[in-house]
Amino acid sequence: MALAAFTKTCGAHVPGIQELWLWERSNFTSAAMTSNELTGTALAATGGVQIIPDIDGIEVNQTLTSDKNGKSFWEKNIIINTSNIYSEAVKLIRDILSVSPCGLIAAYKTNNGTWWVSGLEYESATTLSCDRGLYLGSSEIKTGKAPEDDDADMILLTLQGNFPQADYIVIPDGGAITVSATGIAVAA
Repeated sequence: MALAAFTKTCGAHVPGIQELWLWERSNFTSAAMTSNELTGTALAATGGVQIIPDIDGIEVNQTLTSDKNGKSFWEKNIIINTSNIYSEAVKLIRDILSVSPCGLIAAYKTNNGTWWVSGLEYESATTLSCDRGLYLGSSEIKTGKAPEDDDADMILLTLQGNFPQADYIVIPDGGAITVSATGIAVAA
């Protein structure tokens, strides 16, 4: 792999995640990519669910761990937080726990309108595989002692995984990106 040029693009930038979708890893086969970016019709799947937590309730962290001999991996964490103990959130945790051993694929949209996909692995210069996926790293359901306690009622869910590459951006090939229960489609 050769070094690539980087030029900062100046302009407005808004942190945060706007939308998050999850699918069971086994509902995907592979994904086409160009220059480390998903392209074309991208990913087709079944059974995806949209996660709608509190405003600003989703956080995505990617940490590169590397040594001087070239061994490296990205530790990924997707943290979902709700400030109330909803029965739907508890059911989601149970559902994720049951499919976690097989892995999950996540797609998330930043507040800048860019879609990213997490849970895929590099297979070749043109193909990503769905062999690994994210898993349920931890979950916490907490109730405070008094109404004024910080995080008095909350559910915290963390998806984790270690991968050889950072998350992949979805490129719209001149068309629109549609993310739904049936996967990620890129209009030509």
